[in-house]
Amino acid sequence: AVIVVGHQTSGKSALIEALMGFQFNQVGGGTKTRRPVALRMQYNPTCTTPLCFITLENGKEEQRSLTDIQAYIELENKRLERDPTRSFDPREIN
Repeated sequence: AVIVVGHQTSGKSALIEALMGFQFNQVGGGTKTRRPVALRMQYNPTCTTPLCFITLENGKEEQRSLTDIQAYIELENKRLERDPTRSFDPREIN
């Protein structure tokens, strides 16, 4: 298990993405990760692209494309960015 802890906008997501070899989150100036993101990775030498699953609000796990996962994370980040009372959410995206 790898847990990354650091100050806001210190590059935690970028570090994880560099280790994984693909981008799952927005990059650029400012705060981009507004909810904790839990990723479970399993090496499979026969895969050429990541096989991704997301746990939905109802607790059900569904397979989604990496593009769908990225879009979900981006949507959540933008939603929280616009919220004047709650710019972060402690619930995990996993």
